[in-house]
Amino acid sequence: MLISILVGSIPVLILPHYCGLNPFRRNHNDDGATINKNQGHDHQANSHGGEPVSQGPDLTRPESKERAYEKTNPIKTEDKWTYDFWCGVRFTDVAIAIFTIMLVIAGGFQVTVTHAIGRKQLRAYISVVAGGLNDQDPARGLRIELSPQIRNLGATPAYDVLYLARARVLKFPYPKHIEFPPITYKGTPSLTTIGKDQSNDGYTVADKIVRAGHVRRIRALDKCALYIWGVVTYRDAFGDKHFTKFSYYIRFLSTNKVQWFSLDRHNEAD
Repeated sequence: MLISILVGSIPVLILPHYCGLNPFRRNHNDDGATINKNQGHDHQANSHGGEPVSQGPDLTRPESKERAYEKTNPIKTEDKWTYDFWCGVRFTDVAIAIFTIMLVIAGGFQVTVTHAIGRKQLRAYISVVAGGLNDQDPARGLRIELSPQIRNLGATPAYDVLYLARARVLKFPYPKHIEFPPITYKGTPSLTTIGKDQSNDGYTVADKIVRAGHVRRIRALDKCALYIWGVVTYRDAFGDKHFTKFSYYIRFLSTNKVQWFSLDRHNEAD
């Protein structure tokens, strides 16, 4: 706003001097009176000489003053259009033009902000929440399987949804200064679409079969726990890519009942 005011004040400061309109000088009526007086003396002097002199233009008329000013202050042809443009425009016209430009800029800014807000309100938002657990069966070589729910809480579908996660027994509580092991994936990733207010299950199998001794310690949260962490990437309806990271540890309440607890790390989204 300050820059607009400074820019708008430039014509007000420059145009009076460029157009020869100094407000501290005498007005046109005073100049016209002076010119009429001088012409009267010249007419009397010439009359005494016996040579008749034709009466000059009536400088009390505005158009005569302009012609007289143009004769005494000639303007170059290449500068005339500039003079006519700047000096033919009133200061109120300049002020209105500047104000209109400011309104156009403000309107464009408002449209941009409204568009960005609208996209945020209408885009897809993926959240990963607690799901189920299938216990392991060492005799059959089956490991623990975790299935968190992938939910779309946004107003439009989420496209190219890719779920990557890892489950493993780690220290409890897990040191905050140590990052989770990296997520590795072999094979071709499977992409899917999740519509508005819909959800899919993600399936993650533990890295190893948990030994019987570790199972008892996991159930009691005795210096170790079963963790799951991962990331979901997706594309919204506007073509922008997003991600959601998640992490949980599992607490066994009974043989067939578990509870998921989210961690204060590896839990962020854009």
